Amino acid sequence: MNLKSKLKITFLSFILSFILLFTTGCGLFKEMFNVKLVDNEGIIILDIEEEYKKYFPYEVPKYELTFDGIIHTTENRTTTREVIFTKNDDFKLSKILSEMFEKYKETSTFITSEYKVHKEAETYLISYENKTDGEKVYMKVLDKKIYDEVSYMNIENGLIISVNYAKIIDEDNNVYYRWQNSESIRMILHYPMMVTENHEGQTMFLLLPLPAGIFYGFDTTTKDLNTILTKDKFKTDPSYYTYDYTNGWDKESVKNFYVENYNGREEGGVFLVDYFEYTFKVEFTEKTFTLYHNK
Repeated sequence: MNLKSKLKITFLSFILSFILLFTTGCGLFKEMFNVKLVDNEGIIILDIEEEYKKYFPYEVPKYELTFDGIIHTTENRTTTREVIFTKNDDFKLSKILSEMFEKYKETSTFITSEYKVHKEAETYLISYENKTDGEKVYMKVLDKKIYDEVSYMNIENGLIISVNYAKIIDEDNNVYYRWQNSESIRMILHYPMMVTENHEGQTMFLLLPLPAGIFYGFDTTTKDLNTILTKDKFKTDPSYYTYDYTNGWDKESVKNFYVENYNGREEGGVFLVDYFEYTFKVEFTEKTFTLYHNK
């Protein structure tokens, strides 16, 4: 038997095994594809993982999204800082997000990045009003374009929230925020942080004030806690706290952001900012800026 025949038989055997496993109702596939929901009544709380809190010298802030009624999120989530919205009334959730966006557009830094446009003349939102299973409500799409976007906003405590969604504008110029074709709406509270030491030489974490839309490469999601605590490079290598100008930011606008929000000022030729009663030195180049703990 030649190699081609062997590969064909192996492939057919795999397909037959797959079909057998699926049709026997063994429960594996049901478990894999069964999305368990959480009924959030009136509030959703995003917070840092509990095991990190003891390494901060202050109470770590969180975010609370409040609303009327119940909003569903998935039970499975990667961190306590993230929620995935699933099986909601799209009109209700869209209104909640719209009010949230309008609030932070008026009071803080709000950046929207568009990364994909779909050509669709007509689409739909799902309504659960007076229906158990949901009903598709169709609408004509303005300019036949649906926009996949992610918005970043600095909230009251200086942390950053990101929300990804599909934006739909109907023919009457009504704006709706809905799930994307590839994934549900996802909301994340970001905790950019620095690993440093306190005056006793003990490892300490500090939150960093970053403008919304600035991408960062180091936080509690990029490294596990044991790695953070045992690798000295996080305390000594400034590249972990060096940031590119993204989403329209540049040297002057970042500097103005710190002046307006975090007591940014020049002292002895050094630019300093304050955040949660700790002071950071900021060094600017034309392409990046770096934060240092000003001990």
